[in-house]
Amino acid sequence: MMCVKNIEVKFLPFVLIVLMLTNCNDNSTNNEQQHGIVNSMKQIDSSKIIKTTTFDTITGEVVEKLLGFEVKKKFGEKYSGYYQYYTNSNSVNILHGQFYFSYADSGYYTIAQEIDSSMFWITKISYSGEYRENKKQGKFTEKLLDDDGIDLYSDWEITLNFENNNCKGANFVGAIGNSMPITTYNFPNINTCSFSRVLFLSEEKWGKDWEINYNPRTH
Repeated sequence: MMCVKNIEVKFLPFVLIVLMLTNCNDNSTNNEQQHGIVNSMKQIDSSKIIKTTTFDTITGEVVEKLLGFEVKKKFGEKYSGYYQYYTNSNSVNILHGQFYFSYADSGYYTIAQEIDSSMFWITKISYSGEYRENKKQGKFTEKLLDDDGIDLYSDWEITLNFENNNCKGANFVGAIGNSMPITTYNFPNINTCSFSRVLFLSEEKWGKDWEINYNPRTH
């Protein structure tokens, strides 16, 4: 089911305010779920009309096709959000403007078919950034909170920095696992500028830090 919600989108130097009535009927189509609903357009010059398309529920695979980079999809995450673009004279969509997609799920465990209110789990993921003429520009972020309420916990923000589609470094801020304090790792000369690569390097660094500073066998 496709639901168009009230949304305010800022596109500097313009501010787009989109007010749409919620529309959640049973006639929503798979086409809407795959292609979204264009709910605002703004002409910025004689040849460009910036469109803002929103999605209520799409798969990680569709997000990847829209934005051109990897997102988390291992457990069938369904994202909602928006992206901005214009269509050129060849009918090709050119990414131009901001995007934001997020996923969230939470609940309680059941024991003997009864809800245990003391055992709560939550997962939240979001992606944001901006394109200029199909090129990455500025900060691309991945934020994740994953807490199973028992022993698995991660809470981090990864930032990739771009200038005219060129990677200018990345950084990690957060914790991977219960034993890791909030930590910052900077990667000014990263070869592969992706969220998964930054996470891998951060896990690698934390493994070395733990051996030096936290391993009970060495302290």
